[in-house]
Amino acid sequence: MKHRQKNTIEKVGANSHSTIGFRLEPEIRAILEQRAKLFEQSAGLLARQYTIEALMAEEERQQLTSKVSDLVREVSELRSELSLAVQTLLVSAGKIDASQAEEWVQENFNNV
Repeated sequence: MKHRQKNTIEKVGANSHSTIGFRLEPEIRAILEQRAKLFEQSAGLLARQYTIEALMAEEERQQLTSKVSDLVREVSELRSELSLAVQTLLVSAGKIDASQAEEWVQENFNNV
């Protein structure tokens, strides 16, 4: 009989959703109920939808933060490469020497 119960529990656990309950302050619950009325659904379904959206938004936010960090690093690398190119062009034009070109790039390019 124990074997049978275990199989039933495993099947139920694998195929059903679990219930999660939580309490809300009266003011928050009132807001939730007002919004649920607007969307013509129950407060419970709306709370479920909000919970799922919040969890997915956090994951998306982490991915976005990672992509922004990558872009910041790439822009920094490009600025460094561009600084060197501008410095090289200024020197190769023959109008200023390397130290003046470096100073010009520091003053006019890297502080942007």
